[in-house]
Amino acid sequence: MRFTHIAFDLDGTLVDTEQVLLKTWQQAARGYGRELDLNEFRVAFGITTEDALGPLGLDVNPSEFARRWNDAYADFADEAAFFPGARELLLSLASHGLGLGAVTSRERDEYERFFGKFRLDELMDQVVLADDTERHKPAPDPLLHFARLAVADPSHCAYVGDQPSDVQAARAAGFASCIVAWSHPHPEEAGADFVAHDFDELERWLLAG
Repeated sequence: MRFTHIAFDLDGTLVDTEQVLLKTWQQAARGYGRELDLNEFRVAFGITTEDALGPLGLDVNPSEFARRWNDAYADFADEAAFFPGARELLLSLASHGLGLGAVTSRERDEYERFFGKFRLDELMDQVVLADDTERHKPAPDPLLHFARLAVADPSHCAYVGDQPSDVQAARAAGFASCIVAWSHPHPEEAGADFVAHDFDELERWLLAG
C-alpha cells in the first residue's frame, strides 16, 4: 500500500534538540531548586511541557514555568539544527508527490521560538501543534487532525517519530509507524512497523510505502 502522506515528529526526529532541551529545562528548573539529569529528563520526550512537569517532580505553575523556560531557551536556541540529511529527505519526498506535515507536542509559542528558523512552512503542507487538539500523543487526536487537514486516508499515511508515544499515537490513528534509531537507546522495543537507522533507509521505506 503506497503512502500518500507522511507526518513527522520534530524534536529528535528531524531536528537535533536533545542537548538544547536538556540545558533549557535544567536552567528553568534551577529556579525552583531542582536539578535534572538526562536520564530523568527523558520522561519529558514526546509530551507537552505542561504534561512533563508532574513526572519531573516540578509542582509549579505551568504558565510561570513556561515563562522561565522561554527565557532559558534564548540562551541555547542557536544550538538546535537539522540532523544531517533531514532537509534533503523532505525535499526528496516532496519531489515524489508525497504530502508532508509535522505533528509535534510543542505549543504554538514554543514552536515559533524553537523551529521558526527552520522555515518548515516551506517544506511541509501542515503543522499540527499541541494547541490544535485537546488530547495529545500518545492519543491519536493530533494525527487524525493532520489527516483531516490533509484530506488523507489514515491507512495511506505514515508517522515518523523517535519515542514510543509516537508509535502508540500512530497505531491508534491507523497510521503506519516508524521510529528513528538516532534518538532512542532501544528503538526496537517501541513496536514500530519500521526502525530507520539513517535517512537513506527511512527514505527507501517511505517511498516503497
